[in-house]
Amino acid sequence: MHIEKTAGSTVHHVLSQNFREEEICPYRFGNLGYLGGDYLGRFRFFALHAHLRVLRAIPQPTKFLTFVREPVARLLSHYNFWRSVSDQIVDAEGLDHIRFLKQLTLKELLAPSPLAVMPEFWNLTAQRFAGDLIIAPSGRAWRGEGELLDAALANLANFATLGLTEFPELSFQSVADDLAIPNRYQGARINVTADNSRHNPQRYDPVGPSDLDAETLECIDRATRLDRVIYDAATQRFRDRLRQGVILTGSVPPHLRTERLEDCEIVIGDHAHGAVLFGPYCRLPAGRYRATLWMQATVPVVRHKPWSVSIDVWSGSSQRLHAERQLDRLELADRWFEPVEIQFDLPAPTDNVEIRLHTSGVAALAVKRGIAIRML
Repeated sequence: MHIEKTAGSTVHHVLSQNFREEEICPYRFGNLGYLGGDYLGRFRFFALHAHLRVLRAIPQPTKFLTFVREPVARLLSHYNFWRSVSDQIVDAEGLDHIRFLKQLTLKELLAPSPLAVMPEFWNLTAQRFAGDLIIAPSGRAWRGEGELLDAALANLANFATLGLTEFPELSFQSVADDLAIPNRYQGARINVTADNSRHNPQRYDPVGPSDLDAETLECIDRATRLDRVIYDAATQRFRDRLRQGVILTGSVPPHLRTERLEDCEIVIGDHAHGAVLFGPYCRLPAGRYRATLWMQATVPVVRHKPWSVSIDVWSGSSQRLHAERQLDRLELADRWFEPVEIQFDLPAPTDNVEIRLHTSGVAALAVKRGIAIRML
């Protein structure tokens, strides 16, 4: 379910790589119901600018997913994106709704009468989760707000997985884990409003910030009130998912000097030294965390030779150290893949978090794939 300006174009690009072209539904807008179940049954992947009732036309079984974004930032991005569409494109493609919007300030757009024409600027996230909605000329939903919010929260709980736009790396990994598909996200963003005029100047114009006076902020507050409730619920679900533990796999780069690289483990020989395992270079929210690796040392080496193994946590391309600890040989000797843990604190959202394992090059180590990171 592609909610506007929540990184939906990026989500579509990343997830569609898991399907053949003939498995991807070509329709991105409108009602699917008239297409019929036989036609829709040909496809395995759908990405739609649509509310949940439209998605329910897809033949069962289905798994719904979406990304959500902080509502005020989403609304401002949505407004600025439509403003950025050039007049030439508006005229050539007959985009009357954008022509109408470009004549209005944000405060004018969020007044009751324009909202009746353009309801997508009134609590759009709540609308998408609850189903279709019509805005009355008064600016209120013809469906009661309480009824709409209850339906949206109930439907949110039925989504198979969701991501937060603010945390793309962690979100894509969580989606991949929940849907049992590869994580193909590589950091690229598509359709970013601030960059569009540079990449495609024929279609987009640069736009400046909107005037956010007290009256406009009051209008924004009214137009995002229900969305903020949905976003808080989605954020809590996302945090709960993180606390359950996200296994960040594929954290062992192929250029490491290893004696054997298998699906379940790597074995690092006596000759290896330095940082022998590192990653996963993810973005994490502020909080306290525990990272866990599973490893075993070769017993004769541990008993009879001096050795050194340590773990540390860095971020920002190894510019900031968050935690480090030296491992005692008793933690590894005579045991089978014991969990080795390190705790660390992030006072603010942090990019490129990596956990590194170091060895002095004397003890041979067997290390299972994957690093588990859990919020405490």
